[in-house]
Amino acid sequence: MTTFTEVFQARLEAIEKRAEANGFTMTDLCRKTGVARATPDRWRERAPQSVAKVDVLEAELDRLIAGKAAQ
Repeated sequence: MTTFTEVFQARLEAIEKRAEANGFTMTDLCRKTGVARATPDRWRERAPQSVAKVDVLEAELDRLIAGKAAQ
């Protein structure tokens, strides 16, 4: 059985890989979403109680990739 922490860590890793594959960094995403840059690093150590900020990071990445594709 997969735990919340495992799912969360996989999701965070996928966001970072997608960002890098599309020319963005976690710093870019954090800056655009108002998430402190240290936050994803803390999440790697311990998953948060809420994933709302991860949803925000993922949505911003989707927006950035869509904007890049439209250029």
